[in-house]
Amino acid sequence: MSLGSLSSQKEILAMECVGISLKSLSRPILLVGMVFCLVSFYINDYLLPLGAVHYRRISREIFTVMPSLELEPYSVKFIDNRVVITTDVDENQFGPILIIENGSHNERTLMMSPSGHFENHPDKLGNFSIMMDDAELHRVDNRNRQAQTYTKADLFSMNFLFSSIEGMSKLSPREIRTFDLIKEIREKEEAFEEEVVRWEEKLAVAKEEYEKAVVEAEEEGLDDKTIEKREKEVERQEERVDKLVQSPPRNRTLETWRMEYYQKFAIPFSCFPFVLIAFPLGVVSRRSGRAVGFLMGLFLAFLYWAFLIMGRNLTMRSGLSPFLSIWMANILLTIVGSILYFRKIRG
Repeated sequence: MSLGSLSSQKEILAMECVGISLKSLSRPILLVGMVFCLVSFYINDYLLPLGAVHYRRISREIFTVMPSLELEPYSVKFIDNRVVITTDVDENQFGPILIIENGSHNERTLMMSPSGHFENHPDKLGNFSIMMDDAELHRVDNRNRQAQTYTKADLFSMNFLFSSIEGMSKLSPREIRTFDLIKEIREKEEAFEEEVVRWEEKLAVAKEEYEKAVVEAEEEGLDDKTIEKREKEVERQEERVDKLVQSPPRNRTLETWRMEYYQKFAIPFSCFPFVLIAFPLGVVSRRSGRAVGFLMGLFLAFLYWAFLIMGRNLTMRSGLSPFLSIWMANILLTIVGSILYFRKIRG
């Protein structure tokens, strides 16, 4: 927009007339792009994680004082494998409440109470409880509907972790610093390498059994029934090998963390190719310099994020390299920007 405005007002033409070349004019602009890269990286790698940590700390302090801010009146909350349905909530007290819990053994438990209160446990880091008065518990086995349990209690305590509440969970890879992210990735890579080794061992055993079955099927002097049986064994072993070859181990969590790592650098660096493209496009003389520049900048930003989202989807669906999926947009913008830039300053 700035370059378009200068160009439409003939300021760039005036600079060229007094001997200031486009190459000289582009240097401070490209320097600004590099400064934007560094500032953006600082914000992305330091301020964002710092803000996320403080946000969770403050949220936990607020929830400790007044849980009703999170468990609002007449609301439905999903906490871990539980659904909490509230009615009246006033500070630490609540009215009728219903909790539905899906157990790990195909069990579903309904817990109802006419009243109760919230209780925090400062001595137990990260714990809080929903204390239900005159509670009723109805447990049903999903595999056997006839197996049901009904229980009543004067006081029933349902314990939760702060980390199970949305917004208070563990920091995501986008919200931690680069060095911590590298450490987490290395740990996940070590675990994944063990999985790859196990897969390679299974594949080696399958190939040996396949070759053994082929040798046995080619023995001479066998009757038709034995030959047919051994041919079926060869086919079965071949299918087993093909299945292992076509399904190598993948760790989607590791791929996600790698993408977040590359994105730590890719998004700040994108400032430079954007500036690189802005210079040759902005110096072209036009009447509505700023308006056209704004629309062009909006289009380029949309195109960049479209490539970024498409690359992430390709990585998760088809196993595209995380580096390529994240840096693809930057690479294309840099190539296009370099071509336009050098053509302009040479022209």
